[in-house]
Amino acid sequence: MTDQLQHARLLVPFGTKDWSPDRVVISKDAKGEPVFKTPVSHVVLEIKKRQALRLNSDWYHLYERPAANTLLTASDRFQFVVGHMPMYCDVWDKFQQLFLSKYFTFIEQHIEENRPTLEQKLAGIKSLYSYQDWLLSAYLPVPQAIVYVPKDSSTETYADQDMLRVPLLFWTGEEALVLFFTGNDTPSPRRMSAQKKLHDKGYRILEVPQQDLIAEDQTGIETLLRTNFSTFWDAEILPSGTFRPEINDPKT
Repeated sequence: MTDQLQHARLLVPFGTKDWSPDRVVISKDAKGEPVFKTPVSHVVLEIKKRQALRLNSDWYHLYERPAANTLLTASDRFQFVVGHMPMYCDVWDKFQQLFLSKYFTFIEQHIEENRPTLEQKLAGIKSLYSYQDWLLSAYLPVPQAIVYVPKDSSTETYADQDMLRVPLLFWTGEEALVLFFTGNDTPSPRRMSAQKKLHDKGYRILEVPQQDLIAEDQTGIETLLRTNFSTFWDAEILPSGTFRPEINDPKT
């Protein structure tokens, strides 16, 4: 899937519907790869490196980072993210928040179910880590993502006409997964066109039935989560935390 994504790095603004190309400055690093500077909440997908976007990735940019001594455990840091992420959701789309709630609950349960495996991965260094540290290796959900899908993949203009606004995005390092929350109505031409553009650019489309998110029987959503987001820790040698301290950070 990633072989179809032509850019080495992709800027993905999120948590907003407000975007224009004058809100980003693009330069190049020593290797000629793009570096993005923007005041908009955003993540950067490391396509060429196949580096997954996780809760422990460097995505927390615009708000004051919590002091390290206030979030002492992985569970504390995980719960901070759980409480923080809904602010990026569309206030008119309850299904984004419903999905986030189901997703984070699944991550917690999945960690507990696999505790022996995760403790074994830490064999010999258990004094340094807890199996719960793997919580922050979960893939980061990106609500209200604005995805760059230009006709010419060699360009990096991030022009508004080349940006598609999608409900939710994940980047696993192997594939970019875009979620749409679907009802019983006939898909609109606009949604079908957006999904085709995304598919043609190498994104995998996952349609999540709205009914599965509100049904008393949670079998549907649980199956979807297990199928797409299980064993997210496989590619990580060791867990790490989010909100990494900056040099000369007075809060550390």
